[in-house]
Amino acid sequence: MQIAQQAFVAKQNGNDEEAVALYHRAFELEKIAALSLLQYDDKEPTRSILFRSAAALAKNSNNYREAERMVSYGLAGNPPADIADELRILYDELNFERHINIKGLKLDETDIALSLSGNEVGHGIIRSNEFLNRLQLIEQLTYRTAERKAGKPFRTSGSTPQNIKSQFEPFIATPIAASFAVRIKFGKPTNQLPVFDERPVYVEILDEVVLGIDLANSSREEELKLIIGNNDYYENFISLAKAIAPDGDNIKQVGISVSRDNKEHIVAIRRPKLRYNSENQTKGKSKRQLVTISGTLRMADADSSKIRLVNEDGKIYNITVPNGLTDIVRVYWEDTVTLTIAKTSRKATLVDISKL
Repeated sequence: MQIAQQAFVAKQNGNDEEAVALYHRAFELEKIAALSLLQYDDKEPTRSILFRSAAALAKNSNNYREAERMVSYGLAGNPPADIADELRILYDELNFERHINIKGLKLDETDIALSLSGNEVGHGIIRSNEFLNRLQLIEQLTYRTAERKAGKPFRTSGSTPQNIKSQFEPFIATPIAASFAVRIKFGKPTNQLPVFDERPVYVEILDEVVLGIDLANSSREEELKLIIGNNDYYENFISLAKAIAPDGDNIKQVGISVSRDNKEHIVAIRRPKLRYNSENQTKGKSKRQLVTISGTLRMADADSSKIRLVNEDGKIYNITVPNGLTDIVRVYWEDTVTLTIAKTSRKATLVDISKL
């Protein structure tokens, strides 16, 4: 365990190669201990705990095949139910790690890779809305980040300015079989005057999108808020990041990655939507009532920041949309959704939205 702790410290300090080497050494030692109990199914839970530990160390050393073997050995015995569940989760994570390594897709500086896994993902196929919605959300995050970095005030209505949008037109590469992973290339026409004069600034926008998603996924909202600086932009980012996150069933994990200096920076999003928070969800709770309603999103008025929801009984709800949530509302237009609204004596304000 001392070697594993050394590997963890090396990883935290950014010494990736040293960390991988140390994790490999720790794995080799743990593997010997685990295999010594391979034929002793009656030595539970020690047997399965050792195989779970060996599998995790193999995974951290990027030895996915050995990690799979350790998981299989652990499940082949008689592990307690909770250890068995942990082994299955680890196996899912192993598959996912392979997916977001996106073999066969070489990333350029202006690329973001998106990978999805879960019950709605098959052998190179996916339910269309699970992919298309997230693609649109990543586009919106990129556009909004570009507007903020260009010093533009938060846009409360209207579409993305054309001189921003044309810089980040997305192109999709062929998906990989055995998962659903695609390369999203953000490009611009060669005759378009650049909004950002230097390529590093252009790349910085994509880096900040990925960093922000990573911070939101890691429950480090305060750090994200400091980076963004503007509350409307922050609320917008959190609402879009939440919508990209897995629901825990149809989509269990989402991977986002970029390549810098021939190394991939990968964010494996496992934090479910329900565990995301925002300022809109927490402020003023004592003065308002939170209510959940479901129905079809029928109308949106950008000028007045209003939406209309019609439930299955035909009842109409007119709801005010805060600045930070305007983009997410567009994604669910004409869909059946669940809204969390804050009701006061004067109005109903949108707090959260999700698709049914």
